[in-house]
Amino acid sequence: MGKDFHIFFIDEAGFMLEPLVRATWARRGHTPVLKVSENRHDRISVIGTMEIRMAESKRFSFLFHLSQDNTNFRGHTIVLFL
Repeated sequence: MGKDFHIFFIDEAGFMLEPLVRATWARRGHTPVLKVSENRHDRISVIGTMEIRMAESKRFSFLFHLSQDNTNFRGHTIVLFL
């Protein structure tokens, strides 16, 4: 009987829903217009983990959680996720 163990890789990230506006190419005198809704300052905060379970057979799993109010994850919310 072999030893069973788990390895977890955890990370959190935030995704802005507002598109980035950058310089672009256009013919002279034809300035490109990017139409963006003015109310798209929302964001999505997500935390996730990848688990590698080493036992008789290797298993991989991925779990994630979206923040309820889309604020940054803090200590207590990370503990709830774990």
